[in-house]
Amino acid sequence: MRVQVWDRRRVVVRGSAWCSFTVGRLGLAVAAVLMVKSTLGLGAWDAVVIGSSGRLPVGAGAASALLAVVFVLAAWALGIRPTVGTITASGIFSAAFGALLPLIPLAPTPIAGAGYYLAALALCGLATACYLSAECGRSAYDAFVTALARRTRQSPTHWRAGLELAACGTAWAVGGPMGIGTVICTLAIAPSIAWGLRVWPRCTRLLASVPRRRLGRRLVHLRKADAESIPILVMTAR
Repeated sequence: MRVQVWDRRRVVVRGSAWCSFTVGRLGLAVAAVLMVKSTLGLGAWDAVVIGSSGRLPVGAGAASALLAVVFVLAAWALGIRPTVGTITASGIFSAAFGALLPLIPLAPTPIAGAGYYLAALALCGLATACYLSAECGRSAYDAFVTALARRTRQSPTHWRAGLELAACGTAWAVGGPMGIGTVICTLAIAPSIAWGLRVWPRCTRLLASVPRRRLGRRLVHLRKADAESIPILVMTAR
């Protein structure tokens, strides 16, 4: 009879990684809701989701899930199979987005709306770094962009720019809430993520001082498609 021995350290590491993955996806959902409630407009794909939910008999969470399914199927058709992380990422974001949308109030003034938007951009950068550093899988949209880049041998940045423009046109067609915030998001989202990737190692160093057990650190370089080879500090148990 074969006896399976569990490596406690490996279980702890993978559990920590999935916690980081979940927290990052929840943070991205909060950022998306803050953009919606700012009344300044929101990211192109979020505008597509909100506009589609107004035209279809589904809520915003369900519309987000349907869009994720489209991306998953398209990426699969281009050669990237969905993973547990891909399905989980879409499920966490869609459920949190739909649940938080009626709970967070609208910004009462334009100044408050600007505060909402700045907080959303900062949170988006940190949450993206948190979710990517876990290395538990890519979201449906990231998988689709990666599949297009691999199939055409073009830069993922070019495909992202093209898809954002296509999303703007789609959002306008379905009546999504576009505005000055849409332009701000398009221009500022990449610098925000780059800032989050730079700040995230400091956050992990602060968290490392909290646990009692000694933790080692190792630098992990993300793939170009994810974060243009920016190193991220990931906590691993010795």
